[in-house]
Amino acid sequence: MSFGDIIEKVIGISIVILGVAYIFELQIFKGKSVNVWRFKGTGFVGGLLLGAAIGFVWIPCSSPVLGSMLLIAAQKSIIKGMWLLFVYSLGISIPFLTIGTLLSKALSFGFGKPAWEKWTKIIGDSFIMLLGILILFGKMKV
Repeated sequence: MSFGDIIEKVIGISIVILGVAYIFELQIFKGKSVNVWRFKGTGFVGGLLLGAAIGFVWIPCSSPVLGSMLLIAAQKSIIKGMWLLFVYSLGISIPFLTIGTLLSKALSFGFGKPAWEKWTKIIGDSFIMLLGILILFGKMKV
């Protein structure tokens, strides 16, 4: 058994354990509760600060892809670089706008735990645990 195989087993077991903890709402890590509703109605400045915070968190995910596109634009073709940046912008903005709109509509129905939340949690967690099992048995490579 190689070192990579051991790492895959550890990752698979960890994902399954975290999936079980999530479904039973076990507190493994102590989280900090943040009241996001206190920022409601902050206007332009609040939106700007929220956007900056999201951008700061998003940097490790998007920087390699964005850097590659800028490199293509600088070295190969400006038109191809512009096209890639346009598609990249759509790929980032459309999910945020869609999720924001749907979340806004969902939260406008009232507070509390909606009935669909339980099923969303069960279905999503089933996929997470399935992923962990596939990794554990070597059917999906990490």
